[in-house]
Amino acid sequence: VEVDVIITIGNDDAVELERSLIAANRIMGLGRLRVYPNPADDVLLLEAGVTIERMEVYNLAGQLLHQKNVISDPIALNVAALAEGVYLLRVVADSGQKTVRVVIAR
Repeated sequence: VEVDVIITIGNDDAVELERSLIAANRIMGLGRLRVYPNPADDVLLLEAGVTIERMEVYNLAGQLLHQKNVISDPIALNVAALAEGVYLLRVVADSGQKTVRVVIAR
């Protein structure tokens, strides 16, 4: 994500910060997200230390396969119906979001 930031101090002083690249996965609040076991067989466990609001599972083509609105931490996600392969798990909390690559292997 590219961000332009201008901070105004007082009436006349302006400090302009140069364009910065900010990685979406480094948003505060989900930096300690744990997803395990990875690779998984039938259940993925998620621990974030904050309340998880929503989880989304995508295939590598970007198709949304599963979405669940939740309000808890930790969470057990049943992935038994997913075929073996690599998926993206997007976790959304009030404090930010994080996307994690997960592998389903049996």
